[in-house]
Amino acid sequence: MRFPRFGPEFAFSNDKIYDLETGTKNMDQRQKFRAAWAELIKSRCEPRCKAEIGASSPKFSFPNDTPPWHFVLGTDPAVIEVQMSPLTLEEMKKIAPEVQELIFNSASDVGLRTYEFLGGGHLNMSGEILRDNPLAHKK
Repeated sequence: MRFPRFGPEFAFSNDKIYDLETGTKNMDQRQKFRAAWAELIKSRCEPRCKAEIGASSPKFSFPNDTPPWHFVLGTDPAVIEVQMSPLTLEEMKKIAPEVQELIFNSASDVGLRTYEFLGGGHLNMSGEILRDNPLAHKK
C-alpha cells in the first residue's frame, strides 16, 4: 500500500517586510531577508546539502538522505514561503530535527517568524494517492 504524501509549506515574515498596522509590504526587505536566510541555511547544511542560492528561489537538496528531500525559499506577497518536497508522515518525522534547525531556527536567527494570518503553514496532499488509498475512504 502506498502512503499519502504531504507537501509542507511555511510562511515567514517580520515587521520590516510587512507592516501590521498599515498593511504595507516592503518587497526590497523581503529579498534582503531571503538572501540572508539562504546564506545562513547554506552555512548550516553544507556539505550535506546541495545549495542553489543564486537562483531566483534558493533551493536546498538532500539527495543522499533517506528519503531524499528538498526545500525552496519562494515568495508570496508579504512573506517568504518555504515549500518542501512531498513526504509521507514517517519521512517527515525522520527529518523533523533537521527541518527545525535549518528552517525554523535559522529563520528566527535572521529575524523571521510565522504569522497565522499570513499563511503560517499548511500541507498540500496528493489527490491521486488519496484516490487510490482505501484508508482515505470511510464507509
